[in-house]
Amino acid sequence: MTVKEFRQTLVGYKGDWPLNHRILDHSPKRIGKKLEISLTVDHDKRTVQPFEPWLELLKELERFNRLPPSLKKEF
Repeated sequence: MTVKEFRQTLVGYKGDWPLNHRILDHSPKRIGKKLEISLTVDHDKRTVQPFEPWLELLKELERFNRLPPSLKKEF
């Protein structure tokens, strides 16, 4: 194993804090190997930019929700 620094931003999802699986390359080939891992807390502020197509979709959804029920059924 090589020493590799990796900065991970954790985001809560459904009560869990899943890790990004890029931490260990080719991990299925390394099952059973023992690793020494150290963790430190980094208090730097980070912002995650939203995915642009999602923002456009949210705008469309807001417009759809403002339609009367009779028009919604047509879609």
